[in-house]
Amino acid sequence: DPGPIPIPFPELNAPPAQVAARGSTSGTRTEIGVLLDATGRVWEWPLNQSTPPQRLTDLAGVTSVTTGERYALALTETGDLYGWGYNPRGPLRPTSASMGETLQTITRLDMPIRDNARPTLIAIASGDNHVLALDTQGRIWAWGANHNQQLGRSCGSVCAADTLMPFTDLPIVSVSAGGTRSAALDQGGNLFVWGA
Repeated sequence: DPGPIPIPFPELNAPPAQVAARGSTSGTRTEIGVLLDATGRVWEWPLNQSTPPQRLTDLAGVTSVTTGERYALALTETGDLYGWGYNPRGPLRPTSASMGETLQTITRLDMPIRDNARPTLIAIASGDNHVLALDTQGRIWAWGANHNQQLGRSCGSVCAADTLMPFTDLPIVSVSAGGTRSAALDQGGNLFVWGA
């Protein structure tokens, strides 16, 4: 039946704050759904089953979640980024262009050092195999697959995290990604898109 599958949440005592679901049934991991509740707890479940979600107890203080093709990311209130799942083209390795491995456990993802410090991230978005992140200085970081220029820079087909060259004089306030496309919104309401 192609209709919606009800997902029971027996332990969810707080209202949902954000839900993310995407993936591919090919490979070693199935499609996953990730839910962030209003208390900062994260839940995960396989999308193709009506299995109750499991709380991911290794994560706390999460402010945002996003999913890509068989991987998920969580951003905490301190700006730390965590990831798990399949890393087909680099979305789970911001400091390298490594790919093909699976992170079976939730892993803190280190960002590259810039100006003698690691960036403090405030927003994340993921496409199929690429990630965008916004830091407290208004810089956009991009890494992972780049075969359709979804990272907004020329760096090869799989790239480590780096910042995009500024394309507006106004601060960036939001980033979004999906498939092989990326987008950013500045404080003046100007929308910028790239990728294909």
